[in-house]
Amino acid sequence: MDDRQLDLRFLERGSRWAAVRTLFAVFTGGLGRLPLYHEFDAPKAHLEVVGAPIPFARDGEVTGSETVLDLDVAYRALTVYRPRTGSWSRVLRRFGWRRQGVTAS
Repeated sequence: MDDRQLDLRFLERGSRWAAVRTLFAVFTGGLGRLPLYHEFDAPKAHLEVVGAPIPFARDGEVTGSETVLDLDVAYRALTVYRPRTGSWSRVLRRFGWRRQGVTAS
C-alpha cells in the first residue's frame, strides 16, 4: 500500500466470448490467467490511446473518456483516521458483531 508504486491493471476489450470468459474468471478467481488481463507496478505512467477516446476507471470509478492519461504517485497523500484503541471494540459490540475466536482491539 505504501510502496510508492501505482498498481496498474488493464483489461483489453475482446469478442463477446472473451467478455463471458472474463466475467467467469472474475467470479472464480482466475482473472490473472487471462491473456487479455495485464497488471504491473510503476512509479508513474503515461497512457495514450490510438483512435477514439475510451473510458478510464480510477479507483473503480469511470471518470470520462480520454486519449491521454498521466498518472503518478502522491506519496503519503492519504490521511487515515481510526478510533482510539479500545473504543473500536465498543463500536463493534454496539452493532452486535461477536464472532468466536475474533477479538476486537
